[in-house]
Amino acid sequence: IQIIESGFQLVLTHGNGPQVGLIMLRDSYPGAAIPPMPLYIYNAESQGQIGFQLMNSLTNRLAAKGIHDAVATVLTRVVVDADDPGFKKPTKPVGPFYSVEIIEALSKAFGFTYIEDSGRGYRKVVASPKPQEIVEINLIRDILATGRSIIAAGGGGIPVIKKGIGIFEGVDAVIDKDLSSAMLADEINADILMILTGVEQVA
Repeated sequence: IQIIESGFQLVLTHGNGPQVGLIMLRDSYPGAAIPPMPLYIYNAESQGQIGFQLMNSLTNRLAAKGIHDAVATVLTRVVVDADDPGFKKPTKPVGPFYSVEIIEALSKAFGFTYIEDSGRGYRKVVASPKPQEIVEINLIRDILATGRSIIAAGGGGIPVIKKGIGIFEGVDAVIDKDLSSAMLADEINADILMILTGVEQVA
């Protein structure tokens, strides 16, 4: 809020690892009413969920200060290379943290790969290809030209591959949000790129 009040336009991105993992967990239970969906659909779902919460919170706070219609959320696709080596070696942790005993059972049941993450337990890992292009970049620039702040590229963006000129297809992966955020900052000529983390003493 203080950033916007100070006259800056805020382009906000966010992670989605825990949310995507919980959505996957929800749909993986035996007898679940909703059959499992592709991972890129979970990316889109979490981007909409988190984008709404951030946008609603920001607009409510700004409205209390007499500032209206100042924030927009853009569902954002990010192009990746279908031949990216990240697809062959999953490295991106998603979802909740598990103990060794639990992941042994999950690995046998579902065949997923799990790794130890930051000393907090084990998490499922999925493909994490590098971002190549932000599909909605011109739309984002157009919205910025109106003076609004934006929430975009949530969770690194919804991963897609190009199938032709203007033709895209979703792909199962999770793109690193810091890489996508850096690309977005470069594409809009941002003055400051600020990466916030819950891990202490990270520089």
